Amino acid sequence: MGIAGFLMGIFASICGIVACASSTSSSPSVGLVIAMLIIALILGILGIIFSAIGIKRRNKKAMAIIGLVLSIIAVVFVFIVFIIAGGILCAASNTIRYYY
Repeated sequence: MGIAGFLMGIFASICGIVACASSTSSSPSVGLVIAMLIIALILGILGIIFSAIGIKRRNKKAMAIIGLVLSIIAVVFVFIVFIIAGGILCAASNTIRYYY
């Protein structure tokens, strides 16, 4: 389970980075960014669960700890991006209401 948690943490981190990188490109697809963030969130939560189970077992404990850390970082990162995106959308909707 430690290896599964480690891999989930790596994949969640990669999905979060790809979502951020694609959101800053010249023509981002909002659906792609949201889908990548949701995938990163799901993989991060699964990584936390698998790593916690792997830490309780005796074998490959180091990989389980690294997976737990990566998964927690990915989940926190996704929440930060969701909060920032929500603030941007709220500000944009207020600006649109003001001008129309």
